[in-house]
Amino acid sequence: MPAHSGITSFYRHLATQMRPATVPLLNPRLVAHGTGGRSSVSGVVATVFGSTGFLGRYVVNRLGRMGSTVFVAWRGDELDYRHLKPMGDLGQINPVEVEARNMHSLQRAVAGSNVVINLIGKWFDTRYYTLEDVHVNVAESIARAAAAENVPHLIHVSALGVHNTSPHALANRWLQSKRRGEEAVRRAFPAATIMRPADVFGPEDRFLTRIADMLQHWPFYPLIKQGAARVQPVWVDDVARAITASVRDPELTAGRTYELAGPSTLTRRQVVEFVIDATKRENHLVSVPTAAARLAAKVFGRRLPFVNPSPRYTPCDVLREAVDVVMQAPAAQTVTRAPEVLGFAHLDVRPYELTTQVGHNTLRQYRRGGDRSALFHVD
Repeated sequence: MPAHSGITSFYRHLATQMRPATVPLLNPRLVAHGTGGRSSVSGVVATVFGSTGFLGRYVVNRLGRMGSTVFVAWRGDELDYRHLKPMGDLGQINPVEVEARNMHSLQRAVAGSNVVINLIGKWFDTRYYTLEDVHVNVAESIARAAAAENVPHLIHVSALGVHNTSPHALANRWLQSKRRGEEAVRRAFPAATIMRPADVFGPEDRFLTRIADMLQHWPFYPLIKQGAARVQPVWVDDVARAITASVRDPELTAGRTYELAGPSTLTRRQVVEFVIDATKRENHLVSVPTAAARLAAKVFGRRLPFVNPSPRYTPCDVLREAVDVVMQAPAAQTVTRAPEVLGFAHLDVRPYELTTQVGHNTLRQYRRGGDRSALFHVD
């Protein structure tokens, strides 16, 4: 074995395995100092699971810009977390390698933190992890590890619509695994804060960009139940702002559940029509029976290595598009609603509309002819 291999392994161990054995769990108000930017000290020591994913980068950025110390849990490739390092000042963003099925590894990752944020999720089964493994078993293990290490605050991200009792919702493995994950987290960590975001949109999402990709490559766009199901799309950074608001005030949000939905209620058809208008890509909208769409998704939405490694349209997606994904209470987000139904207003966050510039920026890459196509498009 080359002599330098031992040195390389040693420094990799220092970079990914070692972290302070103990961190004083003081009130952030007592230790915070600075002007409030990335070079300040907020007193927050956070461990973020799922930090390398779509929502994770926004949460880590929000934590970094307020001067937090963030331990980003990762597995697999070291390149997965490197884009997170510039989001904080020197020494603020620290990678820690974890094995999701190893309780000791999870406890080492959360030790010394005063908040643990679980953003882990997936859309389909993979070779080593099923939906139930990730949404239920891993979520429960993280909650148990946080409880064992006496972490005062746990934030668990679930999904809006988990308590929908319609037949299509009950048959949806993805939605039901999210529901069971909530229940498992509540048992292991009763004071956990649960966030239920609606359909999240933003660059590299699986909502607007998937629709745009299908409009670009498919001869028609399938609408389940004529696209009548209602949704309340929410911008990804608004969800990140809500999570960091909970981090700032753990006493207010502990043990509560927040439904994070956009300010407008739209039908699926209206969302697709918005994407068509924003991308200038005309297409045929075809109503497809739910049963036929499920059958097609079982065939073409199956994950196959090298052939279809990341399915864009799975049977769970079909079932999710057949039900309403909206808040349990009226859409008006005011603080006068029932206390058990909380939303953005209770976190002092005002969400953006889908049809504003943030929605158009998400779809800019799909516009026909590039960004200048709008100059020559005639309505």
